[in-house]
Amino acid sequence: MITLDEAKAELKKRLEKGATCPCCNQFAKIYNRKLNSAMAYSLILVAKYFEANPWEEWLHVERYLSRKTRATDFYKLKFWGLIEEGKSSHWKILPLGLAFVHNQVSVPRKASIYNNMLIESSINTTTIVEALGDHFNYADLMGARLD
Repeated sequence: MITLDEAKAELKKRLEKGATCPCCNQFAKIYNRKLNSAMAYSLILVAKYFEANPWEEWLHVERYLSRKTRATDFYKLKFWGLIEEGKSSHWKILPLGLAFVHNQVSVPRKASIYNNMLIESSINTTTIVEALGDHFNYADLMGARLD
C-alpha cells in the first residue's frame, strides 16, 4: 500500500500522457489546447450577436451556434479569459474577448488545462487573424452581418 503523497507524486509524473489516479480511478491528464480557427470563428459569431443585440447580457451559446457552425470548443475560450459562463449554459463575452475579436489584443496561443482549470498559458501569443488561419477570412467575417 502506498501513501497519499506517494500516489500524488506518481500521478503527477504521468499527467502529460494521462493516467488513472490510484486513489479514485479517475483518468487524469494535462490537456494542451491551441486557440484554433473554430474557436475564433465561434467567438466572432457570438460577438456579432451581442453587438446586434446590445440589451442582451447572456446567450445560450450552444443553441445559437448549433444553427451556424459545428464548433464545440467555444466554452474552452474561458481559459483565455475571453468569455464567462453564467447559468444553464449561458455565456457572455468579456472585454478582453471583444478586444480580441476586434484585433486589438493578442492572447496566449496555447493553454494547459488540468481538471477543468487553467494551469499554464504559453508565452507565444496569437491574434484573431492568426487564430482564424486560412480557414476563415477575418475581413469578410467582420464586414458581413452574421446574425
